[in-house]
Amino acid sequence: MTDLLGRLAALGQVTPTTGIVELWESVHVAEPGSGGTFRPHPSVGHVKIGCVWELAVTRHETQAWTRFLQSARDGRAKLAYLVDRLTGAV
Repeated sequence: MTDLLGRLAALGQVTPTTGIVELWESVHVAEPGSGGTFRPHPSVGHVKIGCVWELAVTRHETQAWTRFLQSARDGRAKLAYLVDRLTGAV
């Protein structure tokens, strides 16, 4: 992918090994003609995007929303989306 300036962009996800259960994201870019040498994107940096315990909830919501978008989007589909609940251990 490229950023708005046409630079190559790479997205990386890093989980620290310090016992913290968080997911972090870093975006790196390579200038055209740089031979693919990536450096941190100046406006994004390294940011926390969530706790690993939130991932199951995020996945469930993404799947539920996708099912709704792929449905007839009628009243029945809307109700199915609204009553959909994640059950079990996270």
